Formats: sequence, structure tokens, C-alpha cells
Amino acid sequence: MGNGGSRPAFSVIIPALNEERSIGDAVRRRVVAKRCGHNCEIIVVDGGSKDLTARTARQAGATHVITAPRGRACQLNAGAAKARGDVFLFLHADSKLPEDWALRVQQAMAPATQGGRAEEGQLPPPPPPPPPRQWGCFETISIDAGPISSWLVHHGVRLRTLLCHRPYGDQGIFVTNSAYTRSGGYPDWPLLEDLALVKQLKRQCGAPAIVREPIETSGRRWQALGLVQTTLINQAILLAYAMGTDVHVLAEWYKRD
Repeated sequence: MGNGGSRPAFSVIIPALNEERSIGDAVRRRVVAKRCGHNCEIIVVDGGSKDLTARTARQAGATHVITAPRGRACQLNAGAAKARGDVFLFLHADSKLPEDWALRVQQAMAPATQGGRAEEGQLPPPPPPPPPRQWGCFETISIDAGPISSWLVHHGVRLRTLLCHRPYGDQGIFVTNSAYTRSGGYPDWPLLEDLALVKQLKRQCGAPAIVREPIETSGRRWQALGLVQTTLINQAILLAYAMGTDVHVLAEWYKRD
């Protein structure tokens, strides 16, 4: 994950649509990362906002603010096409990274260290270290909902991530430039594009690197529908997808809910 020359170590890619109120906080984490010595760029991909999302992102310090047709998958792929970093980190506009996110990601992706060296003539040399992880995510999310809902979501997401290695897009998925290219990027789906990318990355690269820290994200949907209804809707969508329902049909169901 070098940052020699003008090539940044990280490209943070943020799709946005009418996120004037939250985009500034998401972008400013890049400034903190630069202060800590991590070379990174931040790319905000606006899907046709009617508010001041683009201006707010520029004022907050975004490296690039570009436009793309509305749709998270399309916007994410457009941002990746613009990105030059060694590692891409895909961040929702209503999410905030921890202040030390760049260091945490670097540490998570680094190969595990080996034990101490054996004395000559006693034991064979240790095996070479495994290669760096090619992709990963933050362990869980922290939402601004009530204490019970926040606790249940936090630990439910954590268990899914640790046991199933199946993060969702709101967990700050990160991936090396080369692994993203090999995966083909996000499919042009209106829903569940993050699950498709994760499935491909698991197949090609193995288990994810996991940053043992939550990423803050908005609890707007949880607050609007409540914990039980939101969970039931999400699980119904996933079950229907697993049974072969077309993602475009699922997107219409999701919008109605």
C-alpha cells in the first residue's frame, strides 16, 4: 500500500444524493487522515442532487466531485473509474469513519506476523508470511437510534460479519485496486449490489480483513420504520433474492416499504 509519487494510498469513494447535511462530516475524515500522514483522495459522486451536496463536499475538502447517473452501483463504479489509489474504500454519504481509519485499514490488510526466529540448528525457519488481505470491512455499524435498537443492530451486524464474512455496504467495504478490477466492480443493480460484490470478492480473494471498530452511520430508516419492521423487510428481501426473485422487482418492493 505504498504512496510513492503522486499515487494516493487510499481512494475514499462516496456516492451521494441530496446529502447536503451529512456529506461534510464524511468528507472531513480525509483531512484527518492526511494530518496523520496517510496520502488519500476522496471522490464524491453526485447522482443529481437538488440541494447543495456538491458544493458542500467541495468546501469540506473533497479531492474530486463528479456526477453520474442516479443509482448507487453506477455512482460507485464511476468513482472507482476516477480513483487512483492502491485501496478503494466505499463509504455511504451518511456514514462517518473513525479518525484513525486509514491506520486501522492498513493494519487489518497487512499479513499476520510470524513468531520469533528459531536458533540456528534447532528448528526449521518459519514459513513465509501470508500475502496481504485484498479486501475487508469494518466490524459493525453504530447507528443513532434508541439504546436498545442501537445495541441489537451493533451486535447483530458484528456476528454476521465475524461468523459469515458477509458485510453490507454500510460497513465501509475496502478493496485493493487490482482486486476490484478483477471482480468486475458493482453490478448495475438497483439493490443488493453490495452483496454481489462481496460474494465475488470472497470467491476470488478469500475471507475479508476486519477492522475491529464500528463505523458510524445514520439510523434514519431504523427510526422511521422501527427495529422489528426494518429487520423483517431486510430479511424478506434477502430471502426473496436467495429464492431467485429479480433484483428490480425487489427494488420496487423496497421502495414501497
